[in-house]
Amino acid sequence: MESKALRILQNYWGHERFRPLQYPTIASILSGRDTLALLPTGGGKSVCFQLPALMRAGSCLIISPLVSLMKDQQAQLRAKGIKSLYLHGNCSAAELHRLFDNLKYGGYKFLYMTPERLGNRAVITRLKNLRLRFVAVDEAHCISQWGHDFRPAYQKIKNFRAAFSHIPFLALTATATPRVVADIERGLALQAPVVFRRSFQRENLSFRVVHTSVKEGVIAAILQRRKGAAIVYTRSRKAAEQLSKYLNNRGVHSTFYHAGLTAAARDSRQEAWMAGRVQTLVATTAFGMGIDKPDVRCVIHRDLPESIEALYQEAGRAGRDGKPACSWLLKNASDRGVMKSRLAHRSLSMAHILDIYVKLNNHFQVRFGERNERVHPIDLSAFSEKHGLDPRLVHRVLKVLERYEVIRFFEWSNPRSSIRIQVNPAQLQALYKRGPLTERTVETLVRLYGGIFSEASYIDEARIADRSRLDLPTVKRVLHNLHAHAVVGYTPKAVQRIQFLVPREDARTLKAFEKGFLEVQQWRASRMQAVLHYAFQRELCRNRVILDYFGEKTTADCGKCDICLSRVGKWSDEWYGR
Repeated sequence: MESKALRILQNYWGHERFRPLQYPTIASILSGRDTLALLPTGGGKSVCFQLPALMRAGSCLIISPLVSLMKDQQAQLRAKGIKSLYLHGNCSAAELHRLFDNLKYGGYKFLYMTPERLGNRAVITRLKNLRLRFVAVDEAHCISQWGHDFRPAYQKIKNFRAAFSHIPFLALTATATPRVVADIERGLALQAPVVFRRSFQRENLSFRVVHTSVKEGVIAAILQRRKGAAIVYTRSRKAAEQLSKYLNNRGVHSTFYHAGLTAAARDSRQEAWMAGRVQTLVATTAFGMGIDKPDVRCVIHRDLPESIEALYQEAGRAGRDGKPACSWLLKNASDRGVMKSRLAHRSLSMAHILDIYVKLNNHFQVRFGERNERVHPIDLSAFSEKHGLDPRLVHRVLKVLERYEVIRFFEWSNPRSSIRIQVNPAQLQALYKRGPLTERTVETLVRLYGGIFSEASYIDEARIADRSRLDLPTVKRVLHNLHAHAVVGYTPKAVQRIQFLVPREDARTLKAFEKGFLEVQQWRASRMQAVLHYAFQRELCRNRVILDYFGEKTTADCGKCDICLSRVGKWSDEWYGR
């Protein structure tokens, strides 16, 4: 079996040999065992589920947190001549069935989807009719509230697992503390899993911290003296743009990347950097997931990262080819205060949560003791303005309420509005008694979109307004009113949605999760302290600090971080470019 796996690796990936723990992971999942693989960034996790799927008839389901990550992996597979599909969030019922038919009869090996899609009964039904060999859960640390990228939907995988107990599950992650590993095993209901844990040690990667009051100048000096591809991470979009301009003026060819750019602009800049036409990409943390560029020589953090996990994951994008590479973290005297202010700004009190929870229920006219399960569109900006709230605060509260399953928060935007009539034609006729505005809107709606009695259809409110000779705000107001009375299911474009999951009991509702919430608040403070300790301590080898954080004990210093070099007189903050 190993010789066959090696031939596939050579034919499709062009590698002469497996990286450490890749083949044992592949052999374990092919033997039918639940498997957990902890491989560092750059350790080749995707091969661990892609290659074994090619060795067996049938398909593999990959649960992944980001659409961009799924698209990247799908493009890489397509380039190898391997057929795959991904299930996006705006897929209609007809598109869903067509996708699964293609998967079943078209020779497709992989289906990518986000965990949110596992709550769709139609998806589960179609998955049961496929010849699934195994399920891979990528970025498995997202299942743990103690992980650095917690996604509540990942906790639903355990229920999904119950319907597929006959096939093995493979969980993969690059960054997990012992506490998170235990959560992964429990949260995915892994049965006596085989666990492969590669050391977090990166022999070719040097971790260095520079104290400076002129960060931009230091970054330019590092990049001028160290040739090769580089990534510079910043905290804000504005900082990314300004730093890229500064570097270009200093002779360092760079471009910037952040979520505020159009998808086409992001793709273009990423492609230019991947192809080597641009040396340096200055980016927010929106960049990097799923990127596999082997010759990155340098990753620089202009600002203190959110956590040691984030630092390690982002730094690990350097030196994937095994050649020497370096991770730089820049700090100054004000960074302690900035970090603590950031934590204070993001911290929430139970009073904040209760206030916004009550306002949400009142906004949607949910009575005390009532459980209203309809999905409500919500414009966070308009809601916040109406109640005199900071939209960022409202967003954080919604994420907390979602984490503790008080609400479901559909955060992604809809590129197009959709609607489905939820009453029969006879009941619809009775609506005309409500007045001419409702009558004209509904008649035009039915005339333009005949299929909306059977399934949700995309609509254009401006077109409805034009045909019914009404203004656009009136049409939208009528549709919102019909949705509020459960006559139609209306989802406007470019708005978010919420669904209440438990009866409204205000303070009592929140009391159920208060203890867990306060524990998470304390944990976030401890993560901040871990980053500050890493950045500002001057005694311990940087590499040892990182390994200790992940529960890996060692007495050996790395010999190449700034601390180790300073002990032998080969380092000072003024020598940063050497």
